[in-house]
Amino acid sequence: SAGEARPRPISLPPPAPRGPARTGGEAVAEGGGFMPDLHGLSARQAVRALGVLGLRAAFVGDGTVARHRPAAGEAVEPGGAATIWLQRHAAPRGGAEAVGP
Repeated sequence: SAGEARPRPISLPPPAPRGPARTGGEAVAEGGGFMPDLHGLSARQAVRALGVLGLRAAFVGDGTVARHRPAAGEAVEPGGAATIWLQRHAAPRGGAEAVGP
């Protein structure tokens, strides 16, 4: 529809060959791994985490990561794609509501 935000694709080069990398506390073996929990990260931080896995990202909105697909813990392969939805004030991890003004 006319007012709907469209994903902005961002191409990432494949990571340089090296031993296992760490993203969000999870070891990632060459040739694949598991999607880290990106919730609450900035777009820049999310791009870095996805770059380690060799994933491309499309962003919708602005702010911090509110949700993403694939979901945290799902298996991913290098060259795959992720969609990241951003919002100005993402809810804290664990689903608790934000408290404040």
